[in-house]
Amino acid sequence: MRKLKSVLWTLFVYAAMIVMLYYAFRILVLEVISDNPDIDTFNIVIATLLIIAAITLFQFSSQNVYNSFNDVVKAIFDTNGVTLQEVYDYFKDMETVLGKPWLGKIKTIKGQSIIFGPNEDDEFIYIHGYGNESFFVSFSSSTDFIVAPQKEKWRLKQNNVDIENDIDIIRYKFGSACLLQQLTDRITAFVETKEAETSSLGLGTEEKIYLLYEDFKFTGQNFVLCDVDEKEILGVSSIFPNFTFHIREPEHKEDLFRLKKRFFHIMPHYDFYENGYRTGRIEKKIVFHHTYFAGDTSYGKLELRSMNAMFGANYQVFLNGNQIGTIASNLNINLSNIIFNNFVIAVTDERYRTLMTALTVIAAQQQKSDRENFIEISDGDE
Repeated sequence: MRKLKSVLWTLFVYAAMIVMLYYAFRILVLEVISDNPDIDTFNIVIATLLIIAAITLFQFSSQNVYNSFNDVVKAIFDTNGVTLQEVYDYFKDMETVLGKPWLGKIKTIKGQSIIFGPNEDDEFIYIHGYGNESFFVSFSSSTDFIVAPQKEKWRLKQNNVDIENDIDIIRYKFGSACLLQQLTDRITAFVETKEAETSSLGLGTEEKIYLLYEDFKFTGQNFVLCDVDEKEILGVSSIFPNFTFHIREPEHKEDLFRLKKRFFHIMPHYDFYENGYRTGRIEKKIVFHHTYFAGDTSYGKLELRSMNAMFGANYQVFLNGNQIGTIASNLNINLSNIIFNNFVIAVTDERYRTLMTALTVIAAQQQKSDRENFIEISDGDE
């Protein structure tokens, strides 16, 4: 019955979306071929609103589509009869980078919410129900909307995690950035099977942290990959116009990895070379709501997906559906002895360090392209 309802809802959404788009484009076409030399602004506005409504409706066609469009809100459309209280009872002792969950209220939402946090930056995640049919997992940094019962008011003025060094700060920030999706995955599993993982989230220290500095050269775009002690691990070199990047160990002339940007493609394409052989290709896909690269490699299916909830060129990296690393150009933090304007990389497995370096170069290229496009648009507006 649940699957039938889901299929019927999806069909309804697609039908309504097609109708809206049909009338929107019909209005636009009639306006273009009209003998009237003056454009009817009202018709253009109506057509635009229909297109926006169709795109908005499309987001609700399925849970996966909705969640792919939204970085700060994730949905679980079918609760399978599970209540919010049951979710809280199951996960109440689960440690996360934002602390254990507690029950409170959000001023704009009816009923109770499950709240994780806030942390010292006022970031928190809350889970609330919509009727008895859906759950929404949301990120916010506006603690003014939290209404805490008397026994929980202390949570609004606390630091959830004792952090002793800069590297733990970086891990903490990476953990916070990924927590929303991880919570959604666990709650979805609980809704579907009444069982889910309750181990800690975002508190692990198994990730290796690296810093990628841009080493400015007039002849090309070079980078240096360093460990947390600022010891050089890898060098990345290129010569203008920066279509080929050579990744090498210090004092070595042979490439560990070569990244080559292909010509004559509308969307950016990059080939991977190891030991002289091409081992894969990754390309930018046309996705309106994210910057997204994907491709097949000798490692498996590789995905580079932007995190729009964070400032800067920030990405999660997936291999065969499993996250193997995170790339961030702006963590919104002040470090006591590390100053960087480039990228911080978290790698879950040392085997992927060189691959993650190459993907970070792609992120840097994309960031450079975005900045150039922004400047061109700004100049045009003036």
